[in-house]
Amino acid sequence: MKVMLVEDDRAVMMVTTAYIKSFGHDVVEAISGEIALELFDLNTIDLVLMDFLLPGIDGVETTRRLRSIYQDEWFPIIFLTSANDDKHLAQGIEAGADDYLHKPITPIVLESKITAIARLVKMQKDLLHASRKMEKLSYLDGLTHIYNRRGFDRAINSEWKRMMRDKNSLAFLMIDVDYFKKFNDHYGHQAGDECLKTIATALEDNLLRPADLVARYGGEEFAVLLPATDDIGALQVAIKLVSAIAQLKIAHSESDVANTVTISIGVAVTSSFDGLTQEDLIKSADEYLYKAKSSGRNQHCSTISSTEKA
Repeated sequence: MKVMLVEDDRAVMMVTTAYIKSFGHDVVEAISGEIALELFDLNTIDLVLMDFLLPGIDGVETTRRLRSIYQDEWFPIIFLTSANDDKHLAQGIEAGADDYLHKPITPIVLESKITAIARLVKMQKDLLHASRKMEKLSYLDGLTHIYNRRGFDRAINSEWKRMMRDKNSLAFLMIDVDYFKKFNDHYGHQAGDECLKTIATALEDNLLRPADLVARYGGEEFAVLLPATDDIGALQVAIKLVSAIAQLKIAHSESDVANTVTISIGVAVTSSFDGLTQEDLIKSADEYLYKAKSSGRNQHCSTISSTEKA
């Protein structure tokens, strides 16, 4: 655990630091509130031991500023004070402190307090890790293990902001598995699930850049986001994906376009200069998908291409 000790008395600082290090923890020393604020920004601090009386801004104001600046982070602050004034202690707690210790502090009391805090810090980190893991899982599709619609929505929001900031382009591909209902009706839902999983893996494997993203948009529909990609680049990816799925050679005797599973793709591209919204981009890709399906499926359609089969 990394402990910040804010103490202007150098003798007390030296002794307390030695104690804390003997307990097995690292120490970041600050002799004033101003220095504490600077050092806090440069380190990952687990616990703050704050002297009440400090030169410049005092411990109460330093605590108040720490809580204001890092309000989304949790770290305990314990006041170190020789005063027995309840009013001052109440001010410290109100400013954001969690506890206090009276000076002079004995090693056994200090170790016990830090040990108890260390348990709380570990519990907090474990909870944060579990929370982040659960949040990540909430963005994944349970069947295909790629992003779900919620994950896609978050991704397109992020990439849209990046596109506007970098004055770049963003391509969106809407993908539909051809005659999937017939596949499900003929081969069964378990085979349908396996088919979707195989397609999801193939789509993901054929997106080469780390920023490219594929998501299950809903049912047998998939969505692909291609940041910083123009019309030609998006068209090349669409051609590649149509071909990749055809090459899987998943039997589909009920299809009207092939004896294997195929996909149709609608491609839309926008840039920071177009003045379009996310909804406009998605609607455009959906319209081109409809054209691809109306023209025979197993193909893509975009602004710069007529329908073209794999």
